[in-house]
Amino acid sequence: MPDKPLNDKPLNFEFRFAPRPTSPEGVLLQYVKTTELHPAQTKNDLVLRALKLVWLPYAYRDVSQKNQEELKVVASEVVSALEWHIRELRLAFGLEVPVVSQLCASPAKSNSNALNLKDDQPYLAEDSDDWDDEGL
Repeated sequence: MPDKPLNDKPLNFEFRFAPRPTSPEGVLLQYVKTTELHPAQTKNDLVLRALKLVWLPYAYRDVSQKNQEELKVVASEVVSALEWHIRELRLAFGLEVPVVSQLCASPAKSNSNALNLKDDQPYLAEDSDDWDDEGL
């Protein structure tokens, strides 16, 4: 954890990368750049969401002043979002979807939304087995 609190000054972050177009990274970045393939999300939305799904709990643990309970909430929300994304991948590509009990399928509820997911990003509703688009 840093010795002093983080300030609110905007953080400028630039990333430049020039992969070969046919490499996995090149294909991925072409997808991210092609807004017609994901009109509801900007390229920044896609990149930040992916980063948050993998690194946000670690970042809060190592760089912020969050307490243990707050860190658990962030980690729980990330796990729920990852579980939703895994199910989406399985459905989109015809992979087997394991049967999960209702108790295990419900995302953690909290007043915090560390991922800042938009309202059009679904989650599994507590009272049904259907995906709901209420957001986390």
